[in-house]
Amino acid sequence: MAAQPSVTMSLVRTFTRDKLLYLASAQLAVKPLIATTWRELCRLGIANHEPTLRGCRAGVNKQRVITTIVGKRPASQEQQPRDRSALQLPPSLIPTITGNRPSCTPTNRGITITNLCSVAKLIPNTSSFVLLNARSVRNKTVKLNEFALENSVDLLAITETWLTKQDESPVINELCPPGYQFTSVPRPLSKGGGVGLLFRSTLDVKQTSLQCTGTHLEFLSVFVKAESLMQLLIVYRPPPSTRNGLTTAGFFEEFEQLLSEAVLLPGSLLIAGDFNFHWDNPGNADVKQFSSILDSMGLQQHVSSMTHRQGHILDLVITREQDCPLESVCVQQAPISDHNPVMCTIKLRSKRVAGSFVSSRKLKAVDCQEFAKDVSVFVAGDTRGRFDTYNTVLKQAVDKHAPVSRRKINHHRRNPWYNETIH
Repeated sequence: MAAQPSVTMSLVRTFTRDKLLYLASAQLAVKPLIATTWRELCRLGIANHEPTLRGCRAGVNKQRVITTIVGKRPASQEQQPRDRSALQLPPSLIPTITGNRPSCTPTNRGITITNLCSVAKLIPNTSSFVLLNARSVRNKTVKLNEFALENSVDLLAITETWLTKQDESPVINELCPPGYQFTSVPRPLSKGGGVGLLFRSTLDVKQTSLQCTGTHLEFLSVFVKAESLMQLLIVYRPPPSTRNGLTTAGFFEEFEQLLSEAVLLPGSLLIAGDFNFHWDNPGNADVKQFSSILDSMGLQQHVSSMTHRQGHILDLVITREQDCPLESVCVQQAPISDHNPVMCTIKLRSKRVAGSFVSSRKLKAVDCQEFAKDVSVFVAGDTRGRFDTYNTVLKQAVDKHAPVSRRKINHHRRNPWYNETIH
């Protein structure tokens, strides 16, 4: 058996590390293959000239089809392609690629525009109002949030919020349910106290310009506007003691001053708050004096059930005797604080005062010269004829130059103290 000749690796080249780094970083120019070489590689099966599946979804053995919708906007000179014969499109249309979704024509789905009509916004006749002494809302945000949603409360007047200006923002974010807002007046110098109002965002609530300087009471005054205007006054009276230096006489003085300014503001009046009087004990001297102040202002108190768990009426709801926005008042038990919430239904709409019609003539707009001409023509004749036709001729001339016009006058509701005797 003949021995096989040994193969000498004479074509092997060696490269140093620096040479390999140079070749890796150098930009070497790659010459494209000529057409004959490319065809020969394809014939031998080395190169592939068929389209690949790049860009297709997995499992799809065909190229993705892209539909083309031709727009109707005329093309400008810069946008028109050079070779229009290849596209086979009219010269005024622009091809637009929209993707793989089939084109569709929008329809009205059987809707007749002429049958559509506008729907008036429905405004409820009544609204839910609640008075509650929370004894700190900072640790009861979840309870108050759920209470407002479960009872569909529109206005929630809160006394003893125990809020300060520093912690007011984070507590309000937890307190307000979706679609509600909160405004409050915290106690400025010490802890405790404070009043606030949680209300629906759909209600038009704005603070009034009512001001009363004093330390014996805390209050918040707002206007609630719907079809009628209502002034809501939330009051909290801190219990007097030797520690805080407050007195009952000082509260009566400040409360009378506050009422004298509140009754002058427009709209119906609703006063609600914790006054810390045992209203269920009419023989008490402080209750008698407080009731006397209400009577002198033409006000009345509506809560008749116990609002405190120890069996006293401390939370009061007060309105005018002649313009009362309340429809119902009841006390409900709720495990929020040692005070029970006072549930009220208030009227948002007021009874409109019927208007009247009056007849008038615009005599100031009469042209005196033209009027004189018409009268002189009409009254021409003998004295007997002038006397007989005086009223007829003059009425015809007045009706011609100043015809009777009829218009409606809307009457506004008078304040309770305004009548035929006092005006």
